[in-house]
Amino acid sequence: IDDPEALYAALKRVEVLLPADWNTRTTWDAVAAELATEDCVLAIVNTRKAARELLRLMPKGTIHLSALMCGAHRADVIQQIKQRLKARREGLMTEPLRVVSTQLVEAGVDLDFPVVWRALAGLDSIAQAAGRCNREGKLVIADAIVQLFEVDGWNSIRELRPNEAAAREVLRRHS
Repeated sequence: IDDPEALYAALKRVEVLLPADWNTRTTWDAVAAELATEDCVLAIVNTRKAARELLRLMPKGTIHLSALMCGAHRADVIQQIKQRLKARREGLMTEPLRVVSTQLVEAGVDLDFPVVWRALAGLDSIAQAAGRCNREGKLVIADAIVQLFEVDGWNSIRELRPNEAAAREVLRRHS
């Protein structure tokens, strides 16, 4: 590639926001409070337990997606989310659309949210989560936000922790 910076700029669709202080983690209450201020947001967490905890703190009407749902139910919920996203784009729906999900939405699920919150994960998962934000490229980058976060006292499954540590180190050095 002759000009990688130009290609990067041309393909950029989102702004990834990092934690202000990598040494300070947040709480589920704080994450839920921030998400509640958004009209249209997808939150992706690393475990089913984390999804349940966050969902418990979210406003009524928040949608939950998990791999524990049977396939037909999960497909119905994803279709409902797609219909609501389309209605929002067309100005036919103004009620908030908030979704809490495990990483099942990161690959093979065609959703397009303006804001995505992602619990810290490996860079591959962060990139996949970013693919659920401004997927169609219709937003200005400043309005297409992927916010990374870490919750104090909560860890993902053991197998994912080395990926998280590597992502944290890379992002600290190369924001």
